[in-house]
This record gives sequence, C-alpha cells and structure tokens, in this order.
Amino acid sequence: MECAILRQNTAHDYLHVIEKYDPERFYAITNEMIDENIKGHLDIENIRYIDDILKGFEREFYGKHMKRGNPIIKEEYLKRKLG
Repeated sequence: MECAILRQNTAHDYLHVIEKYDPERFYAITNEMIDENIKGHLDIENIRYIDDILKGFEREFYGKHMKRGNPIIKEEYLKRKLG
C-alpha cells in the first residue's frame, strides 16, 4: 500500500506555506504526524485526516497569490497519493 500523503521533494516547503497562511491547520497536521511517530507506523486514519486538512487548505487558498504574484499553492503541492 502506498501512503505518501505529501511528495517528498515538496512536503517541507508546503508545510511552511501552510504554517504561514494557516497555523491551525499546520498544527493539526503536525499533531497527526506526531501521533504516527508515537504509534511507530503510518496509520491510514492519520493519513486520511491529514489529506482532509490539506484539501481544506487548498479549497481556501488555491488560486490566491503572494504579494510578489507567486501562487500560494504550487501545482506540484497538489500531486500526492493516498493509500
């Protein structure tokens, strides 16, 4: 089963974008990842919840731009797989 919720090469950057624009969602994702670390494995329920959080962020911020005109959400951030 594939469980990559965020692409490895963009996950760090995307989490910083979320942290900047929506700290509550950032902390919710962080808490889910901490829970998985405590469990010692990837858990599909945590992964689905993270995916729901990301989808909410994307609904709110997709198509919006930073002050310099760059999109807040880059297209590569949207390419992920769920279980």
